[in-house]
Amino acid sequence: MESAVRKAVLAACPKCASDVCDYLADSAVAVLEDENDKEAFQEALEAATAPFLEEYGVSAAEVVAFCKVVACAAFPMAKVSSKAAKAGTDDGDLLCRLPNLMMMYGGSSQPLLRNATLELIKGHRYGIVGANGSGKTTLMGRIANKDIAGLPAAIRVVHLSHDTIVQGVNPTTSVREYSQLRSASDSASPDDALLAQALTGVGFDEASLGKTVLELSGGWQMRLALACAVAQKANLLILDEPTNHLDSAGVQWLIEFINTRCVGGEEGGTAMIVSHDPDFLDQVCSDVVHFTSDARLDYHPGNFTSFKNTVLKGDQAKATALLETGSSPAGGVAEGSKMLFPSPERLGSTAAERKSPVLTLQGVSFQYNKEEEKSVFHDVDMQLSMDSRVGIVGKNGAGKSTLLQVIADRMRPTSGERWSHKNLRMSYVAPWLCLGLLVHFVCCYIISF
Repeated sequence: MESAVRKAVLAACPKCASDVCDYLADSAVAVLEDENDKEAFQEALEAATAPFLEEYGVSAAEVVAFCKVVACAAFPMAKVSSKAAKAGTDDGDLLCRLPNLMMMYGGSSQPLLRNATLELIKGHRYGIVGANGSGKTTLMGRIANKDIAGLPAAIRVVHLSHDTIVQGVNPTTSVREYSQLRSASDSASPDDALLAQALTGVGFDEASLGKTVLELSGGWQMRLALACAVAQKANLLILDEPTNHLDSAGVQWLIEFINTRCVGGEEGGTAMIVSHDPDFLDQVCSDVVHFTSDARLDYHPGNFTSFKNTVLKGDQAKATALLETGSSPAGGVAEGSKMLFPSPERLGSTAAERKSPVLTLQGVSFQYNKEEEKSVFHDVDMQLSMDSRVGIVGKNGAGKSTLLQVIADRMRPTSGERWSHKNLRMSYVAPWLCLGLLVHFVCCYIISF
């Protein structure tokens, strides 16, 4: 818990000097030793840190927000409302309970689940873990599609993964148009006031609503989808690898969002989460659901570290295997298979020729809206040779993906010159297709925004 608190402090104060972060982290740990209740911890932390932070010009509202983030990290399981906690886990707290569940995959003769029980309690946040091919994604997809017999019709499910957020979206669709379409139910138009409140709550201002959805970074696309889920009054959020394409600040924001929204009650909800990140699961999960080797679902109260220590006896290798994602249970890519690319035409035979530029940018700037003064980036100079291996880093929304698309000639720069060798052949792989390729590439240079 102390480690989670220190990580939360560092994530909440990315621009603070190290001595300031150390002081705040030490203060939080000291308060944690005296308080074992989330609300009491947050109040005590505010009292301990407010005078110090105010000297640095931090407002009272910012102090409260900072302490709330740290409290969520310190007490990730304390978010079920007091009303629900007093009621226990009677039928009024159940979102659904489906016994004797059987689930098959495609033409496979082996069931993914056999005589399993799916039980979801209002306000709980379930981390779903299991070996590759055990059925995690299949189960969540079936729930999202209401393709399970006995699933209550009243459950309002929103299923989010980065590759589906922009699936089928027209390149010209604005954030405002997208939110209107995605927030509408089958029988009614969206609640405009609730939608506006949700969009503002996740950080969108009036100017950003006019941008196209494809202009947004992966992190802001996730925020947009979550705002739509709030406007739909979803009471079950299904999140499939939600931290992909998020920077550290985006991950911390998502942690706070989940811990604030999924608290049960009339306005809250329940969450099912698949993630390869154990630290993320530790900070959001109230329970772990384990796909066992005998095709059942085992439920364990607590976060992932608690599950690892009690169920897996601290076995890190087993814990890592349960968080791996990527392969399908049947009909997928065979284990050990390799991705082969055709050999490209050589653009130079000597060492000097291989180091000569094959693509250059000179004074390149880019604006999505030429009427706006602000550029996504400006005056970029770059040279790439056949030996280049370049990593591009920066916070969500800084312009990393936009720069890649300019390099790939999928977008034209607003100003400046792009040149490439006449025989250069280039492929562009969209962000949601990159996850399985990461192991094949080694970065030699870093470009920081």
